[in-house]
Amino acid sequence: MARKKKGAVKGGAADRPALAVKKKQVSELAAKIKKAKVVGIIQLKELPDKQLQKIRNALRGKAEFTTAKNSILLRAIDAAKKGESLKQYITGPSAIVLTEMQPYEMFKFVKDRNGKAAAKPGQIAPFEIIVPEGETTLPPGPALSELKAAKINAQIKAGKIWVARDSPVAKPGEKISDVVAKALQKLGIEPFEVGMKVLAIDDGQFIFTFDVLNIDESQLREDFAMSLNQALNFSINAHYPTEQNIVLILSQAVRLAGKMAAGAGVVSEETLPDILTAAVKLGEEVGALEPAPAGEKKE
Repeated sequence: MARKKKGAVKGGAADRPALAVKKKQVSELAAKIKKAKVVGIIQLKELPDKQLQKIRNALRGKAEFTTAKNSILLRAIDAAKKGESLKQYITGPSAIVLTEMQPYEMFKFVKDRNGKAAAKPGQIAPFEIIVPEGETTLPPGPALSELKAAKINAQIKAGKIWVARDSPVAKPGEKISDVVAKALQKLGIEPFEVGMKVLAIDDGQFIFTFDVLNIDESQLREDFAMSLNQALNFSINAHYPTEQNIVLILSQAVRLAGKMAAGAGVVSEETLPDILTAAVKLGEEVGALEPAPAGEKKE
């Protein structure tokens, strides 16, 4: 008769220590989540250990970083009754980060510490990968054929390989082929970002997703400057005085009042130059219309 192995029954005595450890992890993490001002979910997929340790060290003193099985992370959120909307983002290797930083501040802090990585065959292109036009450091030789095999418009010029024009080598969502990966590595192009990806952050009021937080700061500054200029022009044209436009509105009003006064012949210190200028111009026009005396030719 076959005997059951000791501890083989799920929920038996052998499972109790492990279960107690898990319960303790859930309880401790739940308590931390309750106290935290900001809770975030970070994706750890394909993150090298070296990069993970680097970012963890950088976050020390600014945020608390917890990695665990997804089941523990999910149960801790349930136990804390806080950040329930973040659960949908825990789908792969994940971590919970707890901090006092503002959502965008934390997102940028993590993003700025991510690095670049070379493309590997079989990886999916996150965006269109384009080899830019210009000189390379590669000497003429087998590399030329390798670049051309990847559909890169390469040619020899001045003893070096040049890319004649921008050459797309992978479209978004496309698998990177062996040929393309090798060509990109030859050129030193690292199209992939290696590091943590902040998927979502809960500040107690709103959920900030990656798409919302991933801001192009230079473009944002340009957009703000353009919007400010447009708002200023609109307020001036609408004659709506504010602290920012009052000087411009008054200057415009003074110029308009001066023109109206000069046109009406109202003499003042401000209008006199315009009135005299207009009188001289009118005199010149009238003189040009007078007929020349008999026997004289008008020049």
